[in-house]
Amino acid sequence: MVALSLSLLFLNLNSHMVFMLVLKIERISQFVAKDGSKIREICKMECASLAEAVVGVGEKTRKHRHMRSDEIYFILEGRGRMEVEEEREEVSAGEAIFIRKGEAHCIENIGTAPLRFLCISWSPYLNIPSQGMRRRAQSCPCSPRLPGIAE
Repeated sequence: MVALSLSLLFLNLNSHMVFMLVLKIERISQFVAKDGSKIREICKMECASLAEAVVGVGEKTRKHRHMRSDEIYFILEGRGRMEVEEEREEVSAGEAIFIRKGEAHCIENIGTAPLRFLCISWSPYLNIPSQGMRRRAQSCPCSPRLPGIAE
């Protein structure tokens, strides 16, 4: 199981500020995404997003596509059946799936435990949490948006 902890480290090396952020994923609130998966948005920047997704046993996400960004799923735990366009493949822990922008995709949990995976996107997601509020990335590409902090 991936465990991330929260700590901030600022160092001044030759007049350059160094910033390290380590997050404890359990402290990030989860919401239901439009595709039906449970999402924890770990980090969102202007140029990229990282999120953890969970699909329950016997559940399947709604088929969807991202028109602005490629995406990678990296399976952490569980077993699933990945569908990209009309192609289907069984996937499990330690495997990565590359999804090109515009390709319709979904994933089904075919295992006996929750299916957990990381979602990496080169363009930030414009997630609409269950409350219906749109979230946007920060304007600075070098500054991650901290989870749980209103924008």
